[in-house]
Amino acid sequence: MRFGNVLNSRGSVVPIFLKQIKAGGPVTITHPNMKRFVMDIPSAAKLVLKAAAIAQGREIFILKMPVMRIIDLAEVMIEIYSPRFGYNPADIRIDTIGLRCGEKIDEVLMTPDETTSACESDEMFMILSKKLPYGEEISVSVPEGFREVSVGTYSSDDGRVLTKEEIRGILKDNPDLCLN
Repeated sequence: MRFGNVLNSRGSVVPIFLKQIKAGGPVTITHPNMKRFVMDIPSAAKLVLKAAAIAQGREIFILKMPVMRIIDLAEVMIEIYSPRFGYNPADIRIDTIGLRCGEKIDEVLMTPDETTSACESDEMFMILSKKLPYGEEISVSVPEGFREVSVGTYSSDDGRVLTKEEIRGILKDNPDLCLN
């Protein structure tokens, strides 16, 4: 399985941003144009369960996810959470610290090569493995509800970007995201 960024999981920026806001800032981002696929923990759990139910072996499952601009997440979190810690949102700045070695502005979860052996449903992609490690062919079937892939790649550069209002809704609908 390939996941996007699972909000509030280990490695998520949500707890980092919250800690920085609680300290009065600054909130640090690596690049203002950075975009990532995102999902909440319940969506990640549903993907695992659905994939387990249809898996035949060796497939890769990728949930179709919305895209979030990291700077939008930082700005919305500052608006929502800084008053809870006694700060004026206007007083918490956002600093750009630069990309880390190997870090990319956009995220690719399925390459053009992989789309040649992939199929999709309305909610996920499934990349089918047709060979075992030593070249032996295996037989795989496309599960009911899946069809030929309609995209040449799956990249955050091409995905639907969440609005700030939608980000506010995600934070509101998942109050445990920011209880740390």
